[in-house]
Amino acid sequence: AKQSSIIPRTEYFRQNILYYIEFSVVLQDETDKLKLLQSRADSRKREAEAFEANRAEIQDQAAKRRADEAVAEQRAKEQQEAEAEERRLEEEKKSREVAEKLRAETQRLEREQAAERIRQSEEDARLAREEQERSDAEYARKFMQEQADANEAKRLAQFNADAEAARRLADSFDSD
Repeated sequence: AKQSSIIPRTEYFRQNILYYIEFSVVLQDETDKLKLLQSRADSRKREAEAFEANRAEIQDQAAKRRADEAVAEQRAKEQQEAEAEERRLEEEKKSREVAEKLRAETQRLEREQAAERIRQSEEDARLAREEQERSDAEYARKFMQEQADANEAKRLAQFNADAEAARRLADSFDSD
């Protein structure tokens, strides 16, 4: 009887031990599965964190790129404004140079025209003097000619009077 009561207890312990072994195996399998799931969850979490970090880095890079582009655009705009200002100043300089050249050329032409007017006035005065001298010389020649003609007429009249007087005298000698 003692032995028959020992057997069921041994069987009971053996059953419990098998049950615990089986439970341990199942528990170990479930623990392994849980660890595997936990590992996968941790891996996915790390991937999500890496993805999030990567996304944040990409966003940071995009923000930096946008900021760099904005700076580049601002520099390009400033460069264009500087170039436009430089062109404007260059055009003003050229315009001033052209205006200065035009003013100098105008002054030169005015001086030349004034010199030409003076020269023309002098030429006109010279021609007027020469014309006056010719006119005076012509007048003097005519006057001298008239005087010479008048003197010749007087001399001729005197000659004729003398001849008439001589002829009368001769006639008076002839009649005597």
